[in-house]
Amino acid sequence: MAEGLERLHDAWDKASVEARVAFLKGIYQRSAEGSGVLEVQALVGGERGEPMVELRWDDKILQWSPETAIQHAVGVIEAAEGALHDAFFVGFVERRIGGTREQAMQMLLEMRAWRQRRAELPENPTGPTG
Repeated sequence: MAEGLERLHDAWDKASVEARVAFLKGIYQRSAEGSGVLEVQALVGGERGEPMVELRWDDKILQWSPETAIQHAVGVIEAAEGALHDAFFVGFVERRIGGTREQAMQMLLEMRAWRQRRAELPENPTGPTG
């Protein structure tokens, strides 16, 4: 079980923002018969009284350690911030610069690729991406 979680964490860390968003959309997508409400609660579980975070969505249940829950929460926050930034950027290109939606989206893709490359580089404010 631990090995599977390590692989999942590793895949999450290596995933692009777009891949994370697509994954989260798949989790949160409402089922036809379900309420679509995501419930989150703190638990103390197991014989040793371990802290847990439980997520319930319709008939699906996930239990995470607080550390894992925090990692996922940070990913959700990063995706939300990215969505707000991207929407602003596209709107700015269209309304202020006069670009088309297609041009704005192409520029956005280029910017995302640059952001991804930059995230993999060591911080260097005087370098080519500073």
